[in-house]
Amino acid sequence: MRLTAFFYYALIVLGIAGVAAGHFGGAAVPKNFFYFGIGLAGIGIALGGLESVLQRRVGFRLADDGYSDYDGFPAIILGLMTLFIGAAIVGAAYLLAQGRWHAMVEALLRRPAPILAAAGFLFAGTGAVFLVNPGGRSGLVWTLFVRAPKILLGLALLVSGFALVGMGGWEFVQPQAFDRFVRTMPQPLSWLAH
Repeated sequence: MRLTAFFYYALIVLGIAGVAAGHFGGAAVPKNFFYFGIGLAGIGIALGGLESVLQRRVGFRLADDGYSDYDGFPAIILGLMTLFIGAAIVGAAYLLAQGRWHAMVEALLRRPAPILAAAGFLFAGTGAVFLVNPGGRSGLVWTLFVRAPKILLGLALLVSGFALVGMGGWEFVQPQAFDRFVRTMPQPLSWLAH
């Protein structure tokens, strides 16, 4: 077992235990354990992502030869996505501890550019990873039933991700024009317009 992966998983498990203790511990446990647990889990996730980016290998692998099919560019993409998610969790823990979570949510609902860009980044990253053929498997049946659907889904996620990033940029640069556009959309998307 890799010691660094064990450390990341331990941080995440300790973070979850802190969240549970802060939530269910009652008066015996300070409420800050809840926020500390969220932050600790986020740090574990972010460190695993950082290792993936720096080593160009999946950071959460338990064995040295684990996930070797994703070495290189796919590991960097996975690492960036994981680092981003971990940092977002740490940021959420900070906002919760400072009592500013609701204000941040309201600000993001008024101006959703960061949410759109972040979602686009995650969609595009997931789509790019779907385009990878780990292990280099081939054959007609594999191509028809696994590889081709995976490529189509990956391309759809990649295009959707770029579209979301573009929408986030548009909302940031021209918020009034974006709001007018959103008001013409079906009702479920009306939360994007403030």
